[in-house]
Amino acid sequence: MDSLTKELMTRIERLEMAVESAKDVLKDAPEGSLRINRSASFTRFYHITQKGDTRGRYLPMSEKELVAKLANKDYAQRLLAEAERELMETKVFLQKVEKKYF
Repeated sequence: MDSLTKELMTRIERLEMAVESAKDVLKDAPEGSLRINRSASFTRFYHITQKGDTRGRYLPMSEKELVAKLANKDYAQRLLAEAERELMETKVFLQKVEKKYF
């Protein structure tokens, strides 16, 4: 195997691990999403549970664990989408490289 193929295989392995990690986070994630409102020197967090709801329920500091879980859920959803896209593109590229040079 040449160095390009090795690099692509390594990248594929890392992307597959990222996809699995994101799926694990999403499996245990709470329903809904997080809305963050910053004004002056205050940051307020709101839990959106219904589609079309633009306000959500205020989350006091006593619920900071829920805030963290909702933020991680949003991150995991974005990571999953990008990692799956890159994984597919990398596999296609690897097939083309192997077909052309091997």
